[in-house]
Amino acid sequence: MEPILLDEPSSPARLVPMVFAQPPPIEMLRRRLSPGVIHLWRFGPYPSVHRDEALHELLSDAEKHRVARYRLAADRHRFARTRALLRLLLASYLNCAPRAVRIEVSRSGKPRLAELRDSLKFNLSHAGELALIALTQNQELGVDIERCRKIFKLERLAQRYFSPAECSEVLRADSQDRQLAFLTRWTQLEARLKAEGVGLAARGQATVTNRLSVASFIPARDYVASIASTTRWEMLEAFDGRGFVAGFSRLP
Repeated sequence: MEPILLDEPSSPARLVPMVFAQPPPIEMLRRRLSPGVIHLWRFGPYPSVHRDEALHELLSDAEKHRVARYRLAADRHRFARTRALLRLLLASYLNCAPRAVRIEVSRSGKPRLAELRDSLKFNLSHAGELALIALTQNQELGVDIERCRKIFKLERLAQRYFSPAECSEVLRADSQDRQLAFLTRWTQLEARLKAEGVGLAARGQATVTNRLSVASFIPARDYVASIASTTRWEMLEAFDGRGFVAGFSRLP
């Protein structure tokens, strides 16, 4: 199904599940990732015994230090697994070894390839047991996923971070839909800011909305997500990462 674009009438009730297909061979994926095309990958959930030690060895020293700063073991495993899978995925598209992928972080905290001359762009987000990784060429993008849950101080947060029109839309929603309406708008905000390469503190009064293509969708039950890019895409292909993970688990 097609995701919902913001330039159409938008309502959480119209959100549809994103269909994540089995990916074709990586050689075909490389050819299909042309300007105007976005590849969206969904990873997880994973068994706790899945080769975390081998994945951890793929991380850079800086990433390993960041893993160590997490207090909870579940958070350490989730970050390490997501970053390692990102390296494996980027290496597949770049046709190089995972350790050869050099990732740096911008001033706003957005990860990117250190070789800025490379046209491959990516962004990632994780929540709960799921992670989304989006890739494209020659355009910046952002992706955000949230697990559906009760939001405390919803009205105060909406008034602080959303435009007046967005805030009014959320607060007008029925009580049973208000949480989803808030999380949908929140993922849209985060995806837009990540595409622009700025942090939440730098958010202005919806100054980026008209310059970005944004879509919201349901990536799995009890989750909502949005993706944004600096130019309007022609095609979005969504892939299930379970086969990709299984392929790695068979490596010696």
